[in-house]
Amino acid sequence: GSTKERVERLCKSKELFEERLGLEIRRIHNEQLQFIFRHIDHKDPDKPYMFTLSINEQGDYEVTSCTPPLDCISEFQLKVRETNNFSAFIANIRKAFTALSFKQST
Repeated sequence: GSTKERVERLCKSKELFEERLGLEIRRIHNEQLQFIFRHIDHKDPDKPYMFTLSINEQGDYEVTSCTPPLDCISEFQLKVRETNNFSAFIANIRKAFTALSFKQST
């Protein structure tokens, strides 16, 4: 399908992600999606951890920004391109953010 269809599909799976992961997905300009995780930092559950995703001209997922930055984001990006397993990709990023928040709070 087209990029537009894929973006639509991702938006549909959004309720699922939001309920389960405290994840909010927003559509921003140029068909990009912004993923906002909360409930990561147990001391500050509302603190947002974010990344922005676009689908590039080749139809590959591309992470265009990540706040706070993750070292392993390019690795995750390669993996989701190979496997197309999007929920694993989300779970990995969430785990990485969680690990980062532990590191920062100790």
